[in-house]
Formats: sequence, structure tokens, C-alpha cells
Amino acid sequence: MMAVALIIVVGSATAATHTVDDDWGGADFSTIQDAVNGSSDGDVILVYAGYYDEIVTVDVEVTIRGNGSTVTQVDAANRTGFNVTARNVSIEDLEIDDCSFGVNSTALGLSVERVLINSNNEGVHLWLHDKGNNLTDSQSFIVGDTMVSNCDISAVGDAIYLDARYWGYGLEDSANVQIGAFIFYGNEIDAEDGIWLRNVRKFGYRMNFATSFEWDGIQINGNDINVTDDGVNSSYRSMGYWGRNMEDNSSFTMGDLEFRDNSITTMGDGFHVRAFRYVGSYLYDDAVVTCGDIILADNFVNASTNESDHAIRMDGYYRFGVYLYNRSSVTGGMFQLNGNTVNCSSNRAILMDNLQYFGYQMFHRSSVTYGDIEFNDNVVYAIDPYGDWTRALVVDGIGDIGSHCYNDTSVTVGNIYIMRNVLESKYEALEIDSTSLWGWYSEGVDLRIGNFTVSQNIITSHEGDGIEHGNFYGHARQCSGGTIEIGWFEYSRNNITAASRGIEITNHRLRAYDLDGGSDVTLGGMTIRWNNISSEGDGIFFRGRNSGSFGNTLTGYVKVNIGAYRIMDNNIDSVVGNGVNLTAQKMGSNLANGSSVEMGPFVVSGNSFVNGSGIVIYKTIYNGRNVSAFSNFTWPGVFVTDNVANVDDMGIWLLNTDNVTVTGNEAMNGGAIIMISNSTNATVSGNIMRFSSVGLYMNESSFCMVENNTARNNSYGIYLVESDTNTIIYNEVYHNSNYGCNLLLCDNNTIHHNNFINNNGNTSQGYDSRDTNQWHNGTHGNYWSDYNGTDSNADGIGDTSYDLAGHVDAEDPYPLMNMTSNSVPEPIPEFAVMTVMAVTFVMVAAVFRRRRLI
Repeated sequence: MMAVALIIVVGSATAATHTVDDDWGGADFSTIQDAVNGSSDGDVILVYAGYYDEIVTVDVEVTIRGNGSTVTQVDAANRTGFNVTARNVSIEDLEIDDCSFGVNSTALGLSVERVLINSNNEGVHLWLHDKGNNLTDSQSFIVGDTMVSNCDISAVGDAIYLDARYWGYGLEDSANVQIGAFIFYGNEIDAEDGIWLRNVRKFGYRMNFATSFEWDGIQINGNDINVTDDGVNSSYRSMGYWGRNMEDNSSFTMGDLEFRDNSITTMGDGFHVRAFRYVGSYLYDDAVVTCGDIILADNFVNASTNESDHAIRMDGYYRFGVYLYNRSSVTGGMFQLNGNTVNCSSNRAILMDNLQYFGYQMFHRSSVTYGDIEFNDNVVYAIDPYGDWTRALVVDGIGDIGSHCYNDTSVTVGNIYIMRNVLESKYEALEIDSTSLWGWYSEGVDLRIGNFTVSQNIITSHEGDGIEHGNFYGHARQCSGGTIEIGWFEYSRNNITAASRGIEITNHRLRAYDLDGGSDVTLGGMTIRWNNISSEGDGIFFRGRNSGSFGNTLTGYVKVNIGAYRIMDNNIDSVVGNGVNLTAQKMGSNLANGSSVEMGPFVVSGNSFVNGSGIVIYKTIYNGRNVSAFSNFTWPGVFVTDNVANVDDMGIWLLNTDNVTVTGNEAMNGGAIIMISNSTNATVSGNIMRFSSVGLYMNESSFCMVENNTARNNSYGIYLVESDTNTIIYNEVYHNSNYGCNLLLCDNNTIHHNNFINNNGNTSQGYDSRDTNQWHNGTHGNYWSDYNGTDSNADGIGDTSYDLAGHVDAEDPYPLMNMTSNSVPEPIPEFAVMTVMAVTFVMVAAVFRRRRLI
């Protein structure tokens, strides 16, 4: 192999200036081609105003610059205006007309500035293959930026076409490649396609023995693009394979991929940049890949015609840092999709698709690090009365992170932010899908993923959900050894108006599942707080697929901490739906061999509800089942506290629940204020229930405590049906138009120290269809305002029983002569509401409509 050292030096002391004029004999040349033929590297060619009917081949490193106050025009007669084969060529201040290609280049370092191009095909065609390949023995290939800037390009086809591949291929023995950036800046474009990145791939490919490759990235900034197809487009599988198949301390470094401050009017996609794949892959023996940021920011895209597709689509940025061996490492910067303004009609306005396979199949102390992922400060208007997929912002497929990793590997991903966006759409305004398979099938991996924050967004959906987050599953599943830490999920301070649900979180399952062999897992909780939601359907809706599966099937000294789930301080107007639907089940089941699960509580607190129904808690059951004597499950339960509901239907409904505390809530109007169905071990205390059909309704529920509540001005105060072994004490029940307490087909309930005042027109304020319930505690019963018996021994207990309606033997044998003084309910432990030190993921939901489970 011949040694070739390629080092570019521009602007040498011997550079000359040549003049060209088509009608002035005093110039050095009369044609541009003659001037090029007579030039050496570094020379400048000044082309005076005139009309040049020629095509030019540029095979020396020169600057060709138009000169004069009038137009310097090159007519290519439907051929290529300038065919560039030399590096570091500059073409400036010209007009190129009637061309197939305005400028065609097969060499790097081209600069096209302030050029007007009218093309029958493509404006600037860059065909840049096989650069800096097969170098060895410390050889170098160094070249600067390739740039098209401040040009005015009109093209029947592509304004700028880029095909670049196989750079720095097969480097060995300390060889070095340094290549500048692609810069497309400040251009005015009118074409079918604006900037087509046909291929930008396989840079730094198959490098061995301490070689290095440096590339400054891509900058597409400040362009004004008007197209009938795509504004900025890259083909399927056309970008990526950067820093692949490297060995032995070789390194690949690339700069930012930046798309900023562009204005695009399109009948197709505004941006469709796809297939960043296999970046930093198949690395061996201390190979290092370092990548800059990916930035798509401050652009304006108008894709509002019927033919438009996506305004912005970033598709297929995946397999980042995969198949790493023997201490290899890949580091990426931030992903930022920020500050864009978008109008889009017929499809998903902004789609981020497939951020997947970060740190996948790694071995032997290799590592992957990736920065924050941001979708902030965008303004998106996505309305089309005929579009079937019109959504404002879709983030689909943040998954397969830190999966299939072995032997002391590590994966770190920063925070994910979706903040301060203004989103208006026909269907889902914000759709997040498939945040799944984080830390899956790994052994000995150190996986750390930051927080996921959706905050301060203004969201309007005319026919769908405001926020939909679905397919959230498979986190820390089937792993052994190692440490997994995943931050919290937060939905806060959003203003949401939706025709369906305000926030919908569905298909949540498999959180810390099927673990073995000393794993240490910390999973962040979820906070939904300070949102203002106006929705036709449910305000906040959770549904776990099949089951919750929180910290289940653990063996071999596995430790799992799952934090609190908190739905707090939201203002919710759900016209015909429920304010909050929450489902969670199968937590901490099947634990063996010293494994432990510590979960924070589910808290629904401080929320305000109007219209529709208030809160539904469904299936918080099957918790802590099949736990061996050497394992442990800790969970404080569900707390529904300090909510205010002025609703048309039910205030709070517990259905198929276990271990729920309902305290300090105030609800009015509608149907049942608090309804407990098919549930056990619920505590209902300190609530105010008024102006409804039933204050508290219990159906087929048992072992519940009802204490210190106020039920007034309802039709019924407290109503139990087929509910056994419950305790009802220290409640204030008054001014209800029917019975203060009604027991139908119930057994073994205890009711005492309640005040029943002016219920049922003071005629038999209680009803009991059976005689198996105890309306006393053995010595004291209840206060009945219509009791007319006497207390001959002044012990505060009536001498005769208070007869109840219903069964002939139903009675309170120890009626109180005076109202009882209710005790103050004990507060919920602070740790159970606010300061649980672990983290949680949930699966929730079950939709209820007008007392029906749908």
C-alpha cells in the first residue's frame, strides 16, 4: 500500500488572482474554464458581469467569485454548471441558469455562497464517497467544512442533495481523519425537495490499532424552504453506522447534528430525518465513540395542505451503543426538539419515533452514556376535520435501554422533559407510547435513567385525549445482580382541555418482575399534581394491562424499592366521566429466598372535582401473596384524602379494593357520595357527605371501619347491602329524607355511638332487614333524636330499646339519651402520604360510567 499523506493548506503566499470577462479583452481570460485551467491551488478567479454559456470542470483548489454590480450569469444549457472534483473549492456570487445540476461535487471542502441557481433537476449535488479510507502508519486526511450558504435555489427536483458514505474506512496503526461539518445555512429554496440527505453513513468504519476519526457533524440552519414534497429529508437507513466495528483503543468523535431556525412550507414532510442507527456499535477492546447533541430547534413548519404528512418526523434513532465488548464506551449528547412552531393538518404534526436500543447487548465492563431528551417550548396546531391521525406531539418508542447487558456493564440516560409546549389537535394532543423494556434480561448491569417530566403544557384536544401515555411495561424484568435506578414520572402544572380524557395512562405492567440473584432495584414513583383539566371523559385515567405486577416473582435476595404514586392538588371538570380512575393490583407477590419489596402508598389528595363523578379506586388487591417466611412485602396502602367533589354522580367509589383509607374528603350532590363495592378493610373517616341520594353506600363489602363522618341532607345517610362484619361508629347523620342508616341483607355489623338526628321525618331513623347486626357495643348504642323513652337511673342510656324498621327483632337496646361527642380521627402517618422514601410505578384504571364498570 502506498503511503498518502493528505493535508490541506488554504491561502498560501503564492496564490494568484485571475480575471474573467466575456466581452473585455483586458481580462486574463474570456471563459471561466480557461481561468480554471490556468490556475493553481489557492488561486482566486474573479468573474466579471456577463453571460457565460459554458459548463465548468473545477479540478484545482480555487475560489471562483462573481465581480461587479450586475449579474454574472452562467448558462449550462441543461447540463452541469460547475463540476467540482478538487477539495476546498469556493463558488461565490454567481447566477447559474438552465442547468441539470447547478453545482456537482465529488470532493469535500466545497463552499457555495451567495449563488442563485435555477435548475431543471438539482441545485447542489454532493456525491462524497470514499474519503480518507485505508490509511495506516500515522497517515492523516484533513479537510474543512462543506458549505452551501445564502444561496437562492430554484429546482424541479432537490435543491441540495447529499450522498456521503464510507469515510475513514479501514484505518489502522494510529491513522487520523479530520473532516469538517456539512453546513447548509441561510438559503432561499423553492423546489420539490429542499435538502435531501440521501446517505450520510458509515463514517469511522472498521478502525483498528489506536486510529482516530473526527467529524464536525451537520448544521442545517436559517434556511427558508418552500417545497411540494419534503423540506429536509433523509432516506430510510440512510444515516448512521458512525463509529462501527472499531477495536484496540480507536476513537470516533462527531459534532452536533443541528437543524435550527429554518422556515419550511411544505405539501409533504417538513423535516423527515430518520434512521440514525448503529452509532457506536460492535466495539472491542477500549474503543471509544463520542457524539454531540441532536438539535431540532426554533424552526417554523407549515404543513397544512391536504397532501401534507408530518411537519416534523425524527424516525429511527436507535441502536446507540450496541454490541460493545471489553471496556468499550459510547457517549452521546442531548436530544433537543425545542422551540418549534408547527401547523399541520393531515397526520401527526411532530413524531419522534424509535428512541430505542440504547446500551443493548454489552459485555465486559463496557458503558453507554446519553444526555437529556427534551421536547420543550413547541407550539403545535394540528387540526384537520378529515384527518384520521391528526395529533400534535407523538413520542413513540423510548425503549430497550440497558437490556441484554452482562458482566459489569453500565448504561446511563439523562432526564426526559416534555415542557412548556402549546399543543392543539384533533385527536390526542400529546401521545407517549412504548416507554418499555428498560433493564430487561440483564446480568450485573448498572442502569440509571433519569426522571420523566411532563409539565407546564397548554393542551387542547378537540376529539381525543389531552395526554395519552400507553404501553409502559417490562422494566427491570428477568434480571439478576446489578443495580437498576429509574427516576420518577411527573405530570404537573398542565392546562388540559380534552373531548375525551384529560390524562390517560394505560397498559402499565411488569415493574420489577421475575428477578433473581441479588438485584437491587429502585423505581421512581409517579406524581400527577397541580393540573387544571377540563374533559368530556375521565380527568385522570389509569389502566394496568392484565395486572399491576409491581415487584413480583422475586428470588435470591432481590431488593426492590418502588416509590409513591401521588395524584394531588388537581382541578378537574369531567363532564360525563370520572375525575380520577385508579387501578393497581398484584403487588409484591411470589417472593422467596430473602427477597423484599417496599412500596410507597397510592395517594389521591387535595383534588377538586366538578360534574361527572369524583374518584374511582378499582382492584387494589392481591397484594403480598405467596411471600415466604424469609422475604418481606411492605405497602402502606391507598389514601384518598382531603378532596372536594361537587359532582353529578358518585363522589368516591371503591370497587374490589383492599387496604384503602378515605378521610377528610368533602363531597356533595349526585348519587352516592362514597360507594364501597366488593371491598375489604377500607377505612372511611372524617368525610362530609351531603346533598346526594346516599351519603355512604356499601355493597358486598366487609371488615370496613366507618367513623367520624358527617352525612347530612341526603336521601339516605348510610346504606349497606349484603355487607358483613363492618363497624360504623361516631358518625353525624342528620337531616336525611329517608333512613339515617339502612342495612339490607347484612350480618354481623356493629353500629354504635352515632348521632341520628331528624332523619326520615323522625319516624324510625334506622332500618335493618335482619336481627344479626349489633346496634351497640355491649353497653352503649346510638343517639336517636326521635327517641321518647326515659332514663330512670340517669346513666345516659334509655330504659327501653329503640325499635328499627325492618326485621321485627331489629333494635338498639342501649339508645343514648344525649348526643355523643365524636372523637377526633387519627391522622394518616406522614410517611404514608408524603415522605415515603421509595419509588413507584403503577398501573391503574378501570372506567366507570354512572355506576357501571365499563
